[in-house]
Amino acid sequence: MIAIAVILWAIAMTLDLCLVQGPSMTAKLCGLAEKLSYAIFVSLLVRWTIVGFEDVRPVDDIYRTTNSVLNAAIKNAKQRIWILETWFTRDGDAGKIIETGANDIRVVLASFGPESQIFARIEGRNIEVTNAQSRVYSSISRFVDEGKENLVKFYSKHYPAFVYVLDEEVFWGSFPINIDSHFHDYLIQRDDISNEKGAFWADQFNLAWQKSHSFEKECDYNDYLKKAAEQN
Repeated sequence: MIAIAVILWAIAMTLDLCLVQGPSMTAKLCGLAEKLSYAIFVSLLVRWTIVGFEDVRPVDDIYRTTNSVLNAAIKNAKQRIWILETWFTRDGDAGKIIETGANDIRVVLASFGPESQIFARIEGRNIEVTNAQSRVYSSISRFVDEGKENLVKFYSKHYPAFVYVLDEEVFWGSFPINIDSHFHDYLIQRDDISNEKGAFWADQFNLAWQKSHSFEKECDYNDYLKKAAEQN
């Protein structure tokens, strides 16, 4: 249809071609060709507009990944493991992180300091404070047992998301109100640290790390950590 419209329009605009039939015929043929070409163009434009509004479908999220991919990336990391979390969802995550032998390991977990945002977060999920403190302790007990508690810091400010910077990949996801952030795979995103979005979340981790405090300081707020420190 586009080709027909273009041909008709070209005929209308090319007077030399139309003059073969004489002046009177020229005017009629050129006028008819021009009107037909415009009619086709308008009908196509209307059709494309309708299709554009009717057939818009959601595009798959190219950044979406899964917990299994994230866990494999942790296990396979060789150079860098940066993690911003409230606590680990699996007790074995600390051991898995240490066993990678990665050169740059930094873990930021939730603080229970008096100004901490963690209290509002656990209230929405119906988790008792002592339960939440125990989860943080379980997350880092392996670090404490091996004398690597300096790799862990604690953050009491705003938690926008969980962030995992694993070598050159960045995984992140939002924190829902009432469920664990790893409950649904579709909440987990993935990108390269060289890309704009990946670099953004890596910077967010750095901000949290800079504003976090040490394991020794957190012992003032979490009795489980304090007992672990005394036993070691």
